[in-house]
This record gives sequence, structure tokens and C-alpha cells, in this order.
Amino acid sequence: MARQLIFIINPLAGHGRGKSVWETVQKALNQQNEHYEYFITHYRGHTGEIVHQLLMNHDPETLLIVAVGGDGTVHEISNALTFQPNIPVGYIPAGSGNDFARGHDIAKDPLQALERILTKRHAPLHTIDIGVYSLSQSANHQPHFVNGLAIGFDGAVTKKANESKFKGFLNKYKLGGLSYPLLALKLLSSYQPHKLTIAIDGKQHTYDNTWLVAVNNIPFYGGGIKIVPHSIPNDGIMNVCIIHNIPKWKILFVFAAVMLGAHQSIKGVTFLEGADINITSDTDMIIAADGEIIGTTPIHIAVQSNMRYIV
Repeated sequence: MARQLIFIINPLAGHGRGKSVWETVQKALNQQNEHYEYFITHYRGHTGEIVHQLLMNHDPETLLIVAVGGDGTVHEISNALTFQPNIPVGYIPAGSGNDFARGHDIAKDPLQALERILTKRHAPLHTIDIGVYSLSQSANHQPHFVNGLAIGFDGAVTKKANESKFKGFLNKYKLGGLSYPLLALKLLSSYQPHKLTIAIDGKQHTYDNTWLVAVNNIPFYGGGIKIVPHSIPNDGIMNVCIIHNIPKWKILFVFAAVMLGAHQSIKGVTFLEGADINITSDTDMIIAADGEIIGTTPIHIAVQSNMRYIV
């Protein structure tokens, strides 16, 4: 039985690119006489409300939900489907980062991304892992990420990028991927690294002067930066990159190497991996999940394998 196509569109993704991408996709759907429903989001949290309404009004086994937006749109849909892991999710990238697309070989071109969905919806689906996280031991609600977490300097840059009008200016000229490195340069002079402890699968590691920690399910973050090159989205573990004990005068060179994916052999860059991760720090460090600010350390992450179907 063919699943019903449901599109959830964030028109503000990519500072307005979501609207134009959807217009292109909708025209193609109509030309192909596809049957579909679509919903436009209007405010933060609206995506989750739409998904919950869909689950009330439809048989979940008949749905295929497609995100048209950025990584944050995928994040919201996936979290709204926490208790419905069998509903597959498709993605048509329209954000400024679009790392989910990079991590799963989804074309940037909206018509190619749509063709992938229309073709693969009849094929056996494949699954990916998710990272369930909690910011306190007493938390009842445990959300998850599909791409990864950025902690410390990364989180601070993400916060600046999400608040910045400069990012919108770059998006107008299809240069949104430059917002991260340019804002990182601006923030570098004032940022101070912190002492951090990370326990992975029961083994504890402590690092002084930690600049950043990336906990990833895919190789990319920050709009195409290959932070953990060997990460695989369905191998049952998260890959971790820690940048620490590097003087400020040298950190620029390290960040440049990170941008080029050439940081794997640099002293002060440590790679770890595991399925159960606990991170604490001597000072609160900002955390972003799938490009959205979620809070500060401490944080606990647990991998749940093969928990999300994607097309």
C-alpha cells in the first residue's frame, strides 16, 4: 500500500528559501498528478502540533512525512514522532545548513530531492540511529537529535548565527554556509575554553581548556564542516570530536584545518566513540542540537539504534 504524502513546510527556513522551494516542489507534484497534503508552519513548535494532529486523524501506518525546511524542521518532526518510529521521514533541503541532506546523500536541488522520495517510497526503507539526550537526571521528557550536538564554542557560534541578521544577508546570496566560519572569527577573541569531563561507555576522560565538543551521528555540522569524517548514521554509536589544550593564537589554524576536514592528526584534537555519553564542565557550556539551542551542560546522551526510517 502506497503511503500518503504529507509535506510540512517551514517557509522561513533559509531566511525565506523554504517558501520558494515549496513552490517549486508543489508545481512538480501537481504536474505529476500526485495526491498529497501540505501544512505551513507559522511559529516555533507548530511543526510538532501539526504532526500530533496528523497522528490523531490518520492511520500512522499510511503516512510518509516530508520536511521542507532546514535541519531544525527535521529535528522537530523526528521528535514529534518519538512514539511512532515506523513512520518514515523524507527531506527536501531548504535551510542554510542542510547537514541532514549531506549526511544522507540527499540532493540540494529540490526537484532531485523530490524524485528521490517519489522513487524510494515504494522501496524497502532504511533506518538511522538517534541520540536521546537529557539535561538533568530528573527529566521526564527526553528529546533526541538526528544529526548531532555542538557543545562549547560551537554552541556559542550557533547561538550567534541563529540570532544574526548577517546570516540572513548571506542566505539571500546562497552563501549561508559562510555564516558559521565568519561568526566564529568574530567570537573567537572573547571566548574562553573550559575544563570538561566526558564519560563514554563507563570510561572517563578529562580535558583542560576545552574549546568544543561535537557528538555526531553524521560526518557534518555547521553547514558542511566534516567534523567527524568517519561517522555512520546507523552503526549504533555516536562519534565525538574534542578540541582542547590549544592556545588561542593557534586555534585559528586548527579551525581552518577543521573546515578542510584535515584535523584528524592534530595534537589537541581527540576522537572518541560510544553509545552512552555523559558530559560535565566546570562552567556552563552552550549546547545546540541539530542547529537549535537546547541549553547548557551537563548533558547525558544515549544512542537508540535504528529508530527512525528515512527515504
